[in-house]
Amino acid sequence: MDRRDWFWIILLGAIWGCSFIFNAVMIRKIGPLWITSFRVGIDALGC
Repeated sequence: MDRRDWFWIILLGAIWGCSFIFNAVMIRKIGPLWITSFRVGIDALGC
């Protein structure tokens, strides 16, 4: 594999890993209903 491929794999892994930490912290602070609504709203805008 090329270096560019490794860069993308590491970058996507870091983003995916940080999303778990983000969810753990934000669910305690805001609540699961608001987090779910926020994520669904962003996904709806993406569609």
